[in-house]
Amino acid sequence: MTLKQYIEHLNKIVEQHPEALEYTVVYAMDEEGNAYFPVGFKPSVGLYTEGGGFSGGEYEPEYAMEEGVSPNAVCIN
Repeated sequence: MTLKQYIEHLNKIVEQHPEALEYTVVYAMDEEGNAYFPVGFKPSVGLYTEGGGFSGGEYEPEYAMEEGVSPNAVCIN
């Protein structure tokens, strides 16, 4: 899913349920929904690599990406 698609889904939720702007945002622990937890971090831009790696983070300067490396993903939690 792209960030554009993600935002479109969020906008539909807000359009249908404006009160949702005040709701707590949670994420599922796994695809089966065995547990849910509040989102604890601001989104950040970085480099996602196959196999599950992510580096970068515009909100965490100490994790800034190496010069010349282009970001390709937004981490939502």
